[in-house]
Amino acid sequence: MARRVLFVLNSDVTLRVVPILEGIEWEPNVPSARFVADDDGFALLLLQPHSDDPDPSLVAIFWTGVVDSQFGGPNDEGRHRHPLYDHGLLGLLWAGEVIETETAPGLRRFIIPIKESIVEVRARQIGWSRMDPAVDVWAAIERLKLQ
Repeated sequence: MARRVLFVLNSDVTLRVVPILEGIEWEPNVPSARFVADDDGFALLLLQPHSDDPDPSLVAIFWTGVVDSQFGGPNDEGRHRHPLYDHGLLGLLWAGEVIETETAPGLRRFIIPIKESIVEVRARQIGWSRMDPAVDVWAAIERLKLQ
């Protein structure tokens, strides 16, 4: 299957990946992440809680004002081939934001490495919450939009 490239690096653009959303963690070695996006510019990533976390609810990272999103490879073993690897992706354990010299006004670029994939989203905002594992994903999206 061909991988669609949403984010192309221009040699004139200076960029770096910086950690964000400090304080939230998820289980990094469990390949059970779920990513959904809707037509209203909303995206949601659901992750298992970290094994040290006493709260069993899912970690829910969500974006509003989404214009582009990608959920796919490379996995953790091939991450060194990602174009942002030498710009801060190396060493990024949790969520990151790509700081670049050229970006559309009001848009931000986010990257989240997980076990079997990388999530990249260009959106206006990012947030996070906790969610009961039994909740319906589409109902959760509607609830999070109201926050």
